[in-house]
Amino acid sequence: MWSELGRIGSAAAGALLLAGGLLSKPALADIDGQSTFITEDKSMAFGFTVPDIIDDDFFFTIRFPKEYSWGAVGLGSEDMDGALVLMVYANEDGTNVTFSPRYARGRFEPTYYPNFEYITLPGTGIVDDHLVLSAHCLSGCRSWPGGYIDVSDQNQKAIFALGPKESYRSNDPAAPLRFHSRYGSFKIDMGSTKGTADAPEVSDDSTNQGTEPHLQKNGRWDAKSTMHAVVMILVFVVMLPLGVFILRVGNSPKWHAVNQFISLLGGLAGFALGVVTSFHYQRVTNAILEPLLDRSRKFVSAHQIIGYLVIAGLIGQFVVGVMHHLRYKRREITGKLTPLHIWVGRIVIFLGSINAFLGFQFALASMRNLILAGLILLLTAVISLFTFHKGLRARIRRSSAGFVFPNSSSKGHNPEPWRASGLDEDAVPYRDSVGADGTTKRGDGATDLGRREYSPSPAQIGLMDVNATRVARNNNDLGPVQSTRDFV
Repeated sequence: MWSELGRIGSAAAGALLLAGGLLSKPALADIDGQSTFITEDKSMAFGFTVPDIIDDDFFFTIRFPKEYSWGAVGLGSEDMDGALVLMVYANEDGTNVTFSPRYARGRFEPTYYPNFEYITLPGTGIVDDHLVLSAHCLSGCRSWPGGYIDVSDQNQKAIFALGPKESYRSNDPAAPLRFHSRYGSFKIDMGSTKGTADAPEVSDDSTNQGTEPHLQKNGRWDAKSTMHAVVMILVFVVMLPLGVFILRVGNSPKWHAVNQFISLLGGLAGFALGVVTSFHYQRVTNAILEPLLDRSRKFVSAHQIIGYLVIAGLIGQFVVGVMHHLRYKRREITGKLTPLHIWVGRIVIFLGSINAFLGFQFALASMRNLILAGLILLLTAVISLFTFHKGLRARIRRSSAGFVFPNSSSKGHNPEPWRASGLDEDAVPYRDSVGADGTTKRGDGATDLGRREYSPSPAQIGLMDVNATRVARNNNDLGPVQSTRDFV
């Protein structure tokens, strides 16, 4: 009897201990057969499971807040180069997610990997303001161009990244993406990933399991791309139009030349930044056409081609401007270089401004075009206002200078001063005149200008009297045509 009671008591105690152990186990804190990685602020959660059966497949789950434009985890590398990138972003309707398997060949935008075969699993979608993807990779999972994962490695390298906090939607698995705003690296103990062939579970309560966080950085932005945009807008939207304003309104060739030189240096610096930035992005929608569809690394986009032309025009305009200035300084006359300098400048400003709009679209930042348009309209209005004001003042000055008031005391040249004194034309004294009989008469001012003859003064010693003849007076032959320089 006592022995029977002892067995019953032992069984009851064991049951209580088992129940207590189950109740004390956290919901998702220590799930067998999966590795879990969670960032410090819970912005990225990643679960990874390798089935017990030796094969090429694996299961994974990615979860991050939908305020981020995209999220990704890379396997097989602690850097981008050689990593298999599992990327997720919202679909076009914003009702589900788009999965984009890619592989990275360096520190630039990863390339779409069409050989990654997978199926999505239940739980995938937009859940509780989070983008969630649970998937089962079937083929192309453990090796890819440039990398692989070792399922027996206890320190398998991995990375993660989150895009900018902005809305982004696309159904294209090879859609172009903006530079990440957060990134980091971690290590996975692949031994703890082996378990049941099922999707790993992650949630807000998940903790790191079988993983070791290594590096986490926030606030990363593409400085080269941003500086390229800022410098080019300053040059083509602000500096070059300001140069026209300085010359036309300020009448300062010296500061106009300084402005042109600074604009040239800025344009060359911005061009260099643009070239460097172009190596960070690419877009491939078809593996067969990969060489033709790189987003920017092949330098064949409209924004890049127009950029070449604009920079060439900027250099040419500066050279023509220097030649024009030297010619004008030497001869003080303008030539054919003047209109060439002006029109090349106008074309450069126009194409540069248009290319700025294309650049924001090319960088997936089309909303910034509104700011650019507002800046252009503001500068155009200011320059137009000052130009109109100067033109109006110049017109008033010209009108004032060309009108002579009756009581004006102007001392300008007057070829017929007797008209101002009110003298009659016939009263103008002439020294001598020749009568009909050929005798010389002293001038008495009695005849008008049309009938009066002229005889030289007696003071002209040694000179013969020369009588004006009607034939010579009425001769219309005025001699050879003379240019303006003949009178100087």
